[in-house]
Amino acid sequence: MDKRFQLKEDIMRIGQLRRAFSERGAVYGRIQVHTTLFICAGQFVAYSQDTVSIFLLGGQSNMLGQGNPGEISPPLSETQEDILFLENSNGNYAWGPMTPYFGKEDECFGPELKFSRIIADTRPDRTVAIVKHTEKPLTLAEGWNVETNGSTYLGMIAKVRGGMELLDAIGRPYVVAGMLWFQGEYDAVEQWMAQAYEQNLNNLIAGVRNEFSVPGMPFVIGQIYDIPLDQFPYTQEVQDAQDAVAESDPLTGILHTTDLPIGNDNIHFKTEGQLAIGQRFATVYLSLIGENTVAVDTDRA
Repeated sequence: MDKRFQLKEDIMRIGQLRRAFSERGAVYGRIQVHTTLFICAGQFVAYSQDTVSIFLLGGQSNMLGQGNPGEISPPLSETQEDILFLENSNGNYAWGPMTPYFGKEDECFGPELKFSRIIADTRPDRTVAIVKHTEKPLTLAEGWNVETNGSTYLGMIAKVRGGMELLDAIGRPYVVAGMLWFQGEYDAVEQWMAQAYEQNLNNLIAGVRNEFSVPGMPFVIGQIYDIPLDQFPYTQEVQDAQDAVAESDPLTGILHTTDLPIGNDNIHFKTEGQLAIGQRFATVYLSLIGENTVAVDTDRA
């Protein structure tokens, strides 16, 4: 069966189940169904054709994204029904197809758009599913802090669990296949945050791997840009911490952004930058799992 048709059927089944449980007065997000995770040697995951590969995307405004859908062409400019994105409305979760409108104010896109397309094209045997979380507070020292149960970190965990429960309900096996991280500007404002960044990021990686029982989960860091020092005086310290984390963990990679075009505020990446970042996230991720990126049609950029 064509994967796009199968995904349409699965999304419809999720909707039917949500309505059925709602009519019965049940709280849908509490259903617990056994799901099998496929683990192989080296702690990497092995996939069957119906396994959903969940990718977590965390960070702040550049992960949210300000790419302009009007500046891209098909298939990225269109609804991509072979890729899933988890939508959240006040704790009500729903898997839907990928579109270029999951960025700032639901009018833009972030790195998920190009990243997911490349991964789906490179590994057509898996279903790519994106869970993106960019809620406030955005600092790694506070909101994303694993050791202090930061509210942003806990919010991401709840969102991922909500998406998993939807897949459980239709019997689709899944695995957390990796996490992309694009954050750090706010931690470059205060010295104490910048000094703690390396340890806090190591804690985050370990926390996510432990939470979802995937000790070999690849983690990719998007290094922050050379943002204005008058606003972010500890940028270099955060960049150095990000490099140090990537160097210390063979399952963590890093992409650099200082050569990419950026918006007039010298903080936020626009269309060209977001597409390049998505491409680099995919390239680094695939290198971590020992694969190469397939040739990608340049018209998709």
